[in-house]
Amino acid sequence: MQKLLRVIIGLFGILFIVLAAGFLLDPVQAASKLGVGPLAPLGLATLRGDFVGFFGAGGILSVMGAVRNDARYLAAPLVMIAMTLAGRLITIATSGFDVAMGPPMLVEALIVLALALGRRHHCARRQDGDAQTGLCEAEQRGVMAYLERGLVVETHRRKSLLDRSPHARSGHH
Repeated sequence: MQKLLRVIIGLFGILFIVLAAGFLLDPVQAASKLGVGPLAPLGLATLRGDFVGFFGAGGILSVMGAVRNDARYLAAPLVMIAMTLAGRLITIATSGFDVAMGPPMLVEALIVLALALGRRHHCARRQDGDAQTGLCEAEQRGVMAYLERGLVVETHRRKSLLDRSPHARSGHH
């Protein structure tokens, strides 16, 4: 199961890298396959920048996670694709469903499922007490719990930095 999941995640990653290359080499053609297009040079720059960044980062991180068998690389692509799918669902709720939306949504749902299973399976088999185990446990309690913990740590870190600033010592905030 683990090897099959890694292969599936790796293939999704390669698909994303190919999509990124398409947006880099011929953004107009790649965009037309997704129902979008440039309106001006800014549009071309957006297609090359945003789409190459999105698909390239998601693809590279997915392949790295699959090859290295390291779930930490899968968190970002999981969030990216889940947010993409959420955006499509919001579009359906606000603007209605078009049949052309179905195939990309199905692929995104399958990618989210594969990445989530990959993270979960990897986390479930970690028992050595390293930092990633702590991350996995936080993820199993829920992403919000992990984010809240991070915000608390960041808030304490910033407060500590402010307390050490010259203004704090002189009493001028």
